[in-house]
Amino acid sequence: MSKCKDGITASRKRRGPSGGGETREDRLQVQLNAALTRIENLTAALQRIADWSDAYPLEMFNEPDWKKSKEVLEAAGLSLDRISAANMRHVVLGVGKIAKEAK
Repeated sequence: MSKCKDGITASRKRRGPSGGGETREDRLQVQLNAALTRIENLTAALQRIADWSDAYPLEMFNEPDWKKSKEVLEAAGLSLDRISAANMRHVVLGVGKIAKEAK
């Protein structure tokens, strides 16, 4: 083993003062692997959200006549605002769940 100017081997310098078996490169590799796994998980989560955004294409689910929808719902004692809020809450909670699971 080659010695540095201060008399400590280059290998021991990389391993730290305790001389343990894990080198700086080993620790960096562990960190890199963890970061790559996190990137894969986040990318998969984003893909799930993107897939969900494509689930209701306008070709199959045309935009409703909002004025008529409001009239029909109000006649039945319902509110378009409450239904819209419930739908948005469902979507936002679903996206939030995907994000929270993407650790």
